[in-house]
Amino acid sequence: YRLKIIEQFFPRRGNGIGKLKLGEARKAIRDYRKATGNLAGTLELMLTYVESGTRFTCEYGDIDEGFYNSLESVLAEMARLLIKESPELYPRFQERLQQVPHAASDIGWGYCDTVSDQVLLLETTLGKEKTTVPPKENRFTK
Repeated sequence: YRLKIIEQFFPRRGNGIGKLKLGEARKAIRDYRKATGNLAGTLELMLTYVESGTRFTCEYGDIDEGFYNSLESVLAEMARLLIKESPELYPRFQERLQQVPHAASDIGWGYCDTVSDQVLLLETTLGKEKTTVPPKENRFTK
């Protein structure tokens, strides 16, 4: 399921520009959750979706508003699930989540602001240790 998501953004052949099917990536998340009922795995796939979309736009340039709305809605749903259903899982994703706003810092459409707000909400609600990843040390720019 994880590969299905990543391949929508970064296919094995060519690039994802012009072929991007966000619906297919989101369907992989839904299918996984329905097939397994595994919330931790579902959260992993949601974060993979957001990370892959962020990396995609960092590599290929600004996309349209619908693209960012899709990424934002998946991140908001992930935050909701963590806060309401499984706060104990937050430490598993904390460091990776903190890297997303840094990677999104130059992205338009208000995406960086929305991502930063969601991560701040998670940190203030669920964060035990206040750690941040410096902008130059994130998995998107390595």
